[in-house]
Amino acid sequence: MRILVTGGLGYLGSHLVHAFQHAGYEVATLDVAGPEDRRPLFAGEAHVRADLLQAGDVAEAARLIGEADAVVHLAALIDARESVEQPGLYYRVNGEATLSALELARRVSARRFIFASSAAVYGPDAPLPIRECEAGLKPENPYGGSKMHGERMVADVCRAAGVDSLSLRMFNLIGGEPAVGVAPRGGGLFRAVTEAMAGRRERVVIYGDRHPTPDGTASRDYVDVRDVARAYVLALRQPRWDHAAVNLGSGEATTVGQVIAAARGIVGEAGVAVEVTPARPGELSTSQACVEAAADLIGWRPEPADLGAALSYEYEIRRRG
Repeated sequence: MRILVTGGLGYLGSHLVHAFQHAGYEVATLDVAGPEDRRPLFAGEAHVRADLLQAGDVAEAARLIGEADAVVHLAALIDARESVEQPGLYYRVNGEATLSALELARRVSARRFIFASSAAVYGPDAPLPIRECEAGLKPENPYGGSKMHGERMVADVCRAAGVDSLSLRMFNLIGGEPAVGVAPRGGGLFRAVTEAMAGRRERVVIYGDRHPTPDGTASRDYVDVRDVARAYVLALRQPRWDHAAVNLGSGEATTVGQVIAAARGIVGEAGVAVEVTPARPGELSTSQACVEAAADLIGWRPEPADLGAALSYEYEIRRRG
């Protein structure tokens, strides 16, 4: 099987390429960046530098790639806070990139399409643990809105073209494979904490300490990126997806306080200073995935996330600069 991964030089993309190759798949990556900007290519990895927002790039990329059995579309803007400030940018870029990826899939004769979606498609009122239901699709920011819109575009276009599609709604990815050595480029708690651990940030801001959680800090569902990569491999082994949407999370809720404690266990209490501020408007107290559909549809059950190992992985990358 030959797989084309858009955004393949990023954090998730790099781990997917690594996992796909170890599963015996041939992999081609497409990214707006080149290996000199992100990471060295893996042995046997084909790469095309192209911008999905440029029609000429898409046509040339298809010519260079030839054919692929499946397209995994990751390339997108992913900063939820930035999306609130620039909603038009997120809807335009993420929407156009998804349509271009679908066109690219047509040009390379792919019969399967996986869309990297996000737990940001869910609203604050979704019952916990969050299930894949239409009633819960009430994104709080334009990033989540662009992902929800992308899911529907993918399902509609693929259904009309006779291409099977799957949307994977990922929760908070952490950790990584040392052989890959790529850390997330966006924001988020783990970046703030590991930058503080590495002496690159003065303190970590905690937004609220009166949430209805065991220690009063907000909690989130953190899942190891290697485990998520395993889910993608398992998904590709299934005979049909039927345009489904599936959660990929750990199924557990971990508080900010627990993450801080794990970080201090590595570098000491003084190594991670914190500042508590009021909760931000609309701040979710808890986000936790129901992962039953993933077990039923793609045969995936998550492994417990190891906070210490995940923090150590990102800390070492931040420390090296």
